Amino acid sequence: MGILDTIKKNFTQGGVDVEIYTQPLISKNIPHAITVRVIAKNDSATIKGVSIRLDQIDEDNRAYNNSSYVTNDERVRTIARVDQTEVFNLNTGEVRDINLSLAVNEGNHGDGFFGKVASVVDAINEFGNQQHQYVLVATADVEGVAIDPSGRMTVQLVDGGTTPPPIAPTPQTPTPMQ
Repeated sequence: MGILDTIKKNFTQGGVDVEIYTQPLISKNIPHAITVRVIAKNDSATIKGVSIRLDQIDEDNRAYNNSSYVTNDERVRTIARVDQTEVFNLNTGEVRDINLSLAVNEGNHGDGFFGKVASVVDAINEFGNQQHQYVLVATADVEGVAIDPSGRMTVQLVDGGTTPPPIAPTPQTPTPMQ
């Protein structure tokens, strides 16, 4: 293996794929079950951890002076995150399913001064021209790889309700985490 092959391997995702299995509706106040599947496609890999986060993407569209000039601003804010830091190895073709529970604390800014300010800002944003989109992002920290592989899934954030049952991935002889 030459130096260019080594550089290419370090700047790719190391032959590891990450998939997310869960219900597309996430409650704001009930922990949500998520299965992250990590697959070693081409080579064996050492996984130093898996994380999942829920990002809120705000798109703000504004027109100025009733003209055709419109600005589109996009802000990404992580509103929930959970990490699994157990190191494990995958051989070529091996699959590992990791079950995580994600608790969303959206809208609960606390009782202090800054919590009240954040609540007011949230209320103002609800009346503005913002459109919210929610995305789950699962990432595997692969040893020796510069760009960690990740999987994405668009979800809806809902008030209250009951937790839907988790969606089980299609069996591929997974090796469960101990």
